[in-house]
Amino acid sequence: MPASSAAKPSLSQFSFVYLCQWRISAVMKSYLTLQLRMLNRHLEEAGLQPWVGYPLFLLAFTGLSAYLFHKTTFAPYFYLLFALSIISSRSEKNRNDFLKTCFTTNNYYRIRLVENVLISLPFVFYLAWEQEWIPILLLLSLSGIMVFNAHTIQLNYTIPTPFSKHPFEFSVGFRKTFFLQLFAYFLTVMAIIAGNFNLGVFSLALLFLTFFTFYIEPENDFYVWVYKKTTSGFLMAKIGRALIQSSLLTLPVMIAIWFLLNGDWQILLLFQGMGYVFLVAAILVKYASYPDKMYLPYLVLLGLSIYFPPLLLGLLPFLFFKSNQHLKELLG
Repeated sequence: MPASSAAKPSLSQFSFVYLCQWRISAVMKSYLTLQLRMLNRHLEEAGLQPWVGYPLFLLAFTGLSAYLFHKTTFAPYFYLLFALSIISSRSEKNRNDFLKTCFTTNNYYRIRLVENVLISLPFVFYLAWEQEWIPILLLLSLSGIMVFNAHTIQLNYTIPTPFSKHPFEFSVGFRKTFFLQLFAYFLTVMAIIAGNFNLGVFSLALLFLTFFTFYIEPENDFYVWVYKKTTSGFLMAKIGRALIQSSLLTLPVMIAIWFLLNGDWQILLLFQGMGYVFLVAAILVKYASYPDKMYLPYLVLLGLSIYFPPLLLGLLPFLFFKSNQHLKELLG
């Protein structure tokens, strides 16, 4: 038999290869379908149908991206950092050890690659719109490299906080987002060195955005029940503590920008004040949705109020009323 004919696969061999490829694609399809169903379920639990949630996400993503690129020339690097932080969250070791037990090695790496690319796509499309080609290449390259990275963060040292006597949102959140807060302070220093007032204001806004994340997860109802307060008293105590604790972290930034950059004090006060208002709104959204996670329609309204602040005049009293309703069963 000629060597050329021996090298050709038989019909049965070809069928076997095709079947293996089909099985691999079926595994991928099953996994991605499961992830999509879980995402749809999260949206429905948050009170939003998927056919409404996805367009709203794209609208909010595009609007916030446009705002970021309009405000600072460093936007592509913030964009890159944010995208990689999301991808990095999918590289947690325990999660990836579980995936390795469920899939073959080849399928595991294919799943990781598809996940990373899907997460990167919204960022890639907007960067392409802004014609930022180098960040696109960096993002896609690093997304591919991170397929082979699985990490777990274990610190034997507990970061001290000034909030330990008043748990728990800021004491826990401070430790979880410690490096992000360091990055915000680094931006403040860079703003002062470069004489860039807008970058300094952005670092202040980044801190308040970080504080917002402290209130995303609802606590166990025991930690609400232990307060011997009325519902209104409980909410006012939470709000007052949040304002004091956030001030400890933001006022140094505000004062540094004010004096070292000779910034417009009216703009600084406006951003500081709006940061307080949206932090209060985050607390009210949390307890207006309690004991579930933040109700997505409330978050959408809150997002719209960024572009139309007068909306807050009606939104805050409404959220306060709903929070009182949700807390009555625990606080009486």
